[in-house]
Amino acid sequence: MKKNKVNGFLFNIEKKLYTNLYSNFLIGFEFEFILEHSIFETKESKIKEFIKNIKPVLKNNKIFFSDNFYEIHNGNSSYKLTYDFSIKHDKRYFVPLELITPVMSLSEGIEILKIILDFFNKNKLITNKTTGFHVNLSFKNPEDNKNIDPLKLIFLSNDEYKINFWKRYDKVKKEIFFTTLVDPNLSVIKKILEEKFNNSKNIPEFKQIVLEYPEKILKILNNFKIMNKIIWLEKKQTINLSKLFNNNYVEFRLLGGENYHKRYDEIINEINYFVKLICKSTKKNYDKICIKKICKILNNIFFKNENLIKNEKIKYLIKKYDYIFSNNELMKYYVMKIILEFEKNNYNEVEENLLKLLSERIFVDKNLKETTKIFFKKLFEEIKIS
Repeated sequence: MKKNKVNGFLFNIEKKLYTNLYSNFLIGFEFEFILEHSIFETKESKIKEFIKNIKPVLKNNKIFFSDNFYEIHNGNSSYKLTYDFSIKHDKRYFVPLELITPVMSLSEGIEILKIILDFFNKNKLITNKTTGFHVNLSFKNPEDNKNIDPLKLIFLSNDEYKINFWKRYDKVKKEIFFTTLVDPNLSVIKKILEEKFNNSKNIPEFKQIVLEYPEKILKILNNFKIMNKIIWLEKKQTINLSKLFNNNYVEFRLLGGENYHKRYDEIINEINYFVKLICKSTKKNYDKICIKKICKILNNIFFKNENLIKNEKIKYLIKKYDYIFSNNELMKYYVMKIILEFEKNNYNEVEENLLKLLSERIFVDKNLKETTKIFFKKLFEEIKIS
């Protein structure tokens, strides 16, 4: 088969897969934006003008304005336009607005997204560092939404990395005092776990959790009331999970920022990513990405907490040989497990974890492997001496 035919064949397969995937989803959008006006114009006149101009381009041209942000919006029938006073602007005369779409199929939603962003560009509407763009996604079948694992959704989201490409602030200009409008969900989990194990009374519990298998650790995390904390902080998170529990959909609040309405292709890529993310979060088994992320959180708690390693010689060895496992979270996790197993005199477990650690799957560099053997040889000597 020639290269062009192969590429065409693969493209058709991918297109078919996306079509099938898209057909299972519903979507809705929330566009935050700014209308500027002169001293001689009123806010009301600008809003009427906006509605008059956008109505013809919308497929479903039912659109209403409400000055009550919290007024119930019938998501299946019409577009809602309302004030959003979280939006800031450096001009005196402006109207801060949010346009909320009806719920629609994913394929129709992609089409409407293009129409609205083109309208924003054509009519020179303004989006800045304080404006957001929210994507609401769900399965068509409400029962399928019950299979979404919120914790897994967070670990797979990669929002700590992606947030750098969609920067948003509570002020138009970056001043001395400003905050980001959204924070990664993973950072909240870190804070909760760090708070939980900051107290010396919780150290035995932490050690027991570490000695469980990674998949069990993830299940144990659900018992820490993490979800309640995330709901409490819902407006500050990149993924609003309260919508999943209360309204049966996931709200992705990551996107937005300055000139987001000119980034159509990037937004489409993110929506594709969100769709795949939801699909992956419904699978029962936690994959390596989830395990690595939870290991990283536990590692940070363990190696920064002075109360968790009491033997001063072991502390010295860890600092001296830190370079052999500092960039490998799974390896570092095994180091932590081995140290804790030593404390409990579980030498069979120590041997098993050491064999896993020294396996070729973890090590590529043979010199690094030999250095690790030296580290553990000295570690064993110090523990036996103590």
